[in-house]
Amino acid sequence: LYAIGGDSNTVVGAAEAMQGVAQLTSALPVGYLADKLSRSRVISWGGMLMLMATLATLLTLAREESTDVPAHTVLVQMCACLCLWGVANGFMTGPVQALFADSTPAGDRSQYYTVLYSLYLVSGSMGPLLGVALFKIWGDHWAPSQLCKVMVVGVALEAVPAVLMLFFRDDKALHEEE
Repeated sequence: LYAIGGDSNTVVGAAEAMQGVAQLTSALPVGYLADKLSRSRVISWGGMLMLMATLATLLTLAREESTDVPAHTVLVQMCACLCLWGVANGFMTGPVQALFADSTPAGDRSQYYTVLYSLYLVSGSMGPLLGVALFKIWGDHWAPSQLCKVMVVGVALEAVPAVLMLFFRDDKALHEEE
Protein backbone atom coordinates (compact mmCIF):
# COMPACT_ATOMS: atom_id res chain seq x y z
CA LEU A 1 0.00 0.00 0.00
CA TYR A 2 2.81 2.37 0.84
CA ALA A 3 4.54 1.84 -2.51
CA ILE A 4 1.41 2.02 -4.68
CA GLY A 5 0.04 4.88 -2.57
CA GLY A 6 2.85 7.23 -3.57
CA ASP A 7 5.03 6.47 -0.52
CA SER A 8 2.36 7.93 1.74
CA ASN A 9 1.76 6.83 5.32
CA THR A 10 -1.55 8.70 5.14
CA VAL A 11 -2.78 6.40 2.38
CA VAL A 12 -1.77 3.32 4.41
CA GLY A 13 -3.50 4.71 7.50
CA ALA A 14 -6.67 5.51 5.57
CA ALA A 15 -6.75 2.03 4.04
CA GLU A 16 -6.27 0.39 7.44
CA ALA A 17 -8.96 2.66 8.89
CA MET A 18 -11.36 1.47 6.18
CA GLN A 19 -10.70 -2.12 7.23
CA GLY A 20 -11.28 -1.27 10.88
CA VAL A 21 -14.52 0.61 10.19
CA ALA A 22 -15.77 -2.29 8.05
CA GLN A 23 -15.07 -4.69 10.90
CA LEU A 24 -16.64 -2.41 13.48
CA THR A 25 -19.82 -1.80 11.50
CA SER A 26 -20.28 -5.49 10.73
CA ALA A 27 -19.53 -6.88 14.20
CA LEU A 28 -22.75 -5.87 15.98
CA PRO A 29 -25.21 -7.03 13.30
CA VAL A 30 -23.20 -10.24 12.92
CA GLY A 31 -23.31 -10.86 16.67
CA TYR A 32 -27.05 -10.39 16.61
CA LEU A 33 -27.40 -12.85 13.70
CA ALA A 34 -25.18 -15.39 15.49
CA ASP A 35 -27.40 -15.24 18.56
CA LYS A 36 -30.65 -15.42 16.59
CA LEU A 37 -29.72 -17.97 13.93
CA SER A 38 -26.73 -20.19 14.57
CA ARG A 39 -23.18 -19.31 15.54
CA SER A 40 -21.72 -21.99 13.31
CA ARG A 41 -23.79 -20.81 10.33
CA VAL A 42 -22.59 -17.23 10.78
CA ILE A 43 -19.02 -18.47 11.26
CA SER A 44 -19.29 -20.40 7.99
CA TRP A 45 -20.51 -17.23 6.26
CA GLY A 46 -17.39 -15.55 7.63
CA GLY A 47 -15.29 -18.40 6.26
CA MET A 48 -16.83 -17.92 2.83
CA LEU A 49 -16.17 -14.17 3.05
CA MET A 50 -12.55 -14.91 4.02
CA LEU A 51 -12.21 -17.15 0.95
CA MET A 52 -13.68 -14.35 -1.19
CA ALA A 53 -11.31 -11.83 0.41
CA THR A 54 -8.38 -14.18 -0.19
CA LEU A 55 -9.30 -14.61 -3.85
CA ALA A 56 -9.95 -10.88 -4.37
CA THR A 57 -6.64 -9.97 -2.74
CA LEU A 58 -4.71 -12.54 -4.77
CA LEU A 59 -6.31 -11.26 -7.99
CA THR A 60 -5.49 -7.68 -7.04
CA LEU A 61 -1.88 -8.61 -6.28
CA ALA A 62 -1.68 -10.35 -9.65
CA ARG A 63 -2.98 -7.19 -11.32
CA GLU A 64 -0.40 -5.12 -9.44
CA GLU A 65 2.27 -7.17 -11.22
CA SER A 66 0.81 -6.10 -14.56
CA THR A 67 2.39 -2.97 -15.97
CA ASP A 68 -0.75 -1.90 -17.80
CA VAL A 69 -2.84 -1.37 -14.64
CA PRO A 70 -2.51 2.10 -13.09
CA ALA A 71 -1.29 2.19 -9.48
CA HIS A 72 -4.40 4.17 -8.48
CA THR A 73 -6.65 1.36 -9.73
CA VAL A 74 -4.68 -1.23 -7.76
CA LEU A 75 -4.81 0.99 -4.68
CA VAL A 76 -8.60 1.31 -4.89
CA GLN A 77 -8.90 -2.45 -5.35
CA MET A 78 -6.62 -3.11 -2.36
CA CYS A 79 -8.76 -0.77 -0.23
CA ALA A 80 -11.87 -2.68 -1.33
CA CYS A 81 -10.12 -5.94 -0.40
CA LEU A 82 -9.25 -4.54 3.02
CA CYS A 83 -12.90 -3.59 3.54
CA LEU A 84 -13.90 -7.14 2.61
CA TRP A 85 -11.31 -8.47 5.10
CA GLY A 86 -12.79 -6.18 7.74
CA VAL A 87 -16.31 -7.51 7.19
CA ALA A 88 -14.98 -11.10 7.18
CA ASN A 89 -13.21 -10.42 10.49
CA GLY A 90 -16.43 -8.96 11.87
CA PHE A 91 -18.20 -12.19 10.91
CA MET A 92 -15.52 -14.30 12.46
CA THR A 93 -14.34 -12.74 15.69
CA GLY A 94 -17.43 -12.47 17.89
CA PRO A 95 -19.23 -15.68 16.89
CA VAL A 96 -16.01 -17.72 17.06
CA GLN A 97 -15.24 -16.40 20.53
CA ALA A 98 -18.80 -17.10 21.68
CA LEU A 99 -18.77 -20.65 20.32
CA PHE A 100 -15.33 -21.22 21.84
CA ALA A 101 -16.59 -20.06 25.23
CA ASP A 102 -19.66 -22.29 24.92
CA SER A 103 -17.41 -25.24 24.04
CA THR A 104 -15.14 -25.04 27.08
CA PRO A 105 -15.97 -26.19 30.61
CA ALA A 106 -16.99 -23.21 32.77
CA GLY A 107 -14.47 -23.95 35.53
CA ASP A 108 -11.58 -24.33 33.10
CA ARG A 109 -12.19 -21.45 30.70
CA SER A 110 -9.27 -19.35 31.92
CA GLN A 111 -6.93 -22.24 31.13
CA TYR A 112 -8.37 -22.64 27.64
CA TYR A 113 -8.25 -18.90 27.01
CA THR A 114 -4.62 -18.81 28.12
CA VAL A 115 -3.81 -21.50 25.57
CA LEU A 116 -5.86 -19.66 22.94
CA TYR A 117 -4.04 -16.38 23.60
CA SER A 118 -0.68 -18.15 23.46
CA LEU A 119 -1.62 -19.64 20.10
CA TYR A 120 -2.61 -16.16 18.86
CA LEU A 121 0.82 -14.90 19.86
CA VAL A 122 2.58 -17.80 18.14
CA SER A 123 0.52 -17.49 14.96
CA GLY A 124 0.95 -13.70 14.97
CA SER A 125 4.72 -14.12 15.00
CA MET A 126 4.75 -16.82 12.30
CA GLY A 127 3.67 -14.41 9.54
CA PRO A 128 6.52 -11.96 10.07
CA LEU A 129 9.01 -14.84 10.49
CA LEU A 130 7.76 -16.38 7.24
CA GLY A 131 8.18 -12.99 5.55
CA VAL A 132 11.78 -12.74 6.81
CA ALA A 133 12.49 -16.28 5.57
CA LEU A 134 10.98 -15.56 2.15
CA PHE A 135 13.00 -12.36 1.78
CA LYS A 136 16.12 -14.29 2.76
CA ILE A 137 15.38 -17.00 0.18
CA TRP A 138 14.22 -14.72 -2.65
CA GLY A 139 16.60 -11.84 -1.94
CA ASP A 140 16.12 -8.82 0.25
CA HIS A 141 14.78 -6.46 -2.42
CA TRP A 142 11.81 -4.35 -1.44
CA ALA A 143 10.63 -3.85 -4.99
CA PRO A 144 6.89 -4.13 -5.64
CA SER A 145 7.34 -7.46 -7.44
CA GLN A 146 9.21 -8.90 -4.45
CA LEU A 147 6.64 -7.58 -1.98
CA CYS A 148 3.80 -9.07 -4.04
CA LYS A 149 5.39 -12.54 -3.98
CA VAL A 150 5.70 -12.44 -0.19
CA MET A 151 2.16 -11.10 0.20
CA VAL A 152 0.75 -13.81 -2.08
CA VAL A 153 2.17 -16.50 0.22
CA GLY A 154 0.74 -14.83 3.34
CA VAL A 155 -2.67 -14.17 1.82
CA ALA A 156 -2.92 -17.68 0.37
CA LEU A 157 -2.35 -19.11 3.86
CA GLU A 158 -5.53 -17.32 4.99
CA ALA A 159 -7.49 -19.94 3.06
CA VAL A 160 -6.63 -22.56 5.69
CA PRO A 161 -8.58 -21.03 8.62
CA ALA A 162 -11.29 -19.91 6.20
CA VAL A 163 -11.94 -23.50 5.15
CA LEU A 164 -11.81 -24.70 8.77
CA MET A 165 -14.51 -22.15 9.63
CA LEU A 166 -16.89 -24.00 7.33
CA PHE A 167 -16.89 -26.99 9.68
CA PHE A 168 -17.71 -25.43 13.07
CA ARG A 169 -20.76 -26.96 14.77
CA ASP A 170 -23.06 -25.55 17.43
CA ASP A 171 -24.05 -29.02 18.63
CA LYS A 172 -20.52 -29.54 19.99
CA ALA A 173 -21.02 -26.73 22.53
CA LEU A 174 -21.32 -27.84 26.15
CA HIS A 175 -24.49 -25.85 26.95
CA GLU A 176 -23.44 -25.38 30.58
CA GLU A 177 -25.22 -22.92 32.81
CA GLU A 178 -23.11 -20.53 34.87
